Amino acid sequence: MKKFFLILTAIYLLILALLGAVLCTAGYLGMNARPESIPADINPLFIFAIYVPFIGWLLATGIGLLLKRHWARYSIMVMSGFAIFMGIILCLVVSLMPLPGNAGADLGFKTVFLGLAFIFLIILPVIYLVFFTRQPVKELFRTKKSDSGSSNRPLGISILAIYYLISGIASLLTTLFPMYQALPLCGGIILSGIYLKVYMFIVSFITLYLGYGFWKLQKAAWVTYITFSSFGLIIGIINFFTLDLQVLTEMMPADYPESFSLNPVFFRAMAVLGLILSVGLMVYVFSKKGLFFKDNSNSEPEMPTEG
Repeated sequence: MKKFFLILTAIYLLILALLGAVLCTAGYLGMNARPESIPADINPLFIFAIYVPFIGWLLATGIGLLLKRHWARYSIMVMSGFAIFMGIILCLVVSLMPLPGNAGADLGFKTVFLGLAFIFLIILPVIYLVFFTRQPVKELFRTKKSDSGSSNRPLGISILAIYYLISGIASLLTTLFPMYQALPLCGGIILSGIYLKVYMFIVSFITLYLGYGFWKLQKAAWVTYITFSSFGLIIGIINFFTLDLQVLTEMMPADYPESFSLNPVFFRAMAVLGLILSVGLMVYVFSKKGLFFKDNSNSEPEMPTEG
């Protein structure tokens, strides 16, 4: 039964990757067919920069599960956590969106949409998180010899490593086709143009390095993470109190359609969630300092820990 569910999960991810590729291609062709509907500052290739990394993530994880690789088990746990987080936000946003007058049909559609989102973005990922953390399931996966030197890497650090690698790749691609025309780095300090691209490139490469460094349990990665996260925490707190609707609107092109995410109340709610998550991760990574600062190259291989 365990193997059957594992194969079923892999096939499900591969189908999602195929469906995502089809929708991504159709969206790109549709945007090119109606160029007048595209905001002036948005490049149609942006749709690929946004979705291709996630399609590749689904594809790689599905194949990895079929091959029973440990990194694929970590990957689907990251994916499940990401899906749950996004599902909660999506359900919140959709449930708060006002319906037009005489919207009986819209109410039915909204109910069905929320039900499907709850099933596929919350319930199913929770099932995956429970399933892939069970000891009998962990024993199905093989560990490559080349990874034996990092066998003492905790599950949480492995998950963070994969998350940062995926988000770093996605960030690097979106740097080429930015969604925003400006970024309020710190209150009234707004980056745009070449300065915005340079900043996004720097953040992308730091994120990629954190993924690699966490996987290898490098001392420099721990120091980089604490420094990088502390900087982000300070900026996040400042922006929470200083950003208003005018500043948020400056982020988007002038002809971009109005977005629910530009609502200051929604922005601050998401900022609070982000700050809480950042503090929690910093506390966790700080508690694992000893793993990063011991000589991993000369230490005896240990059994994987799941802390």
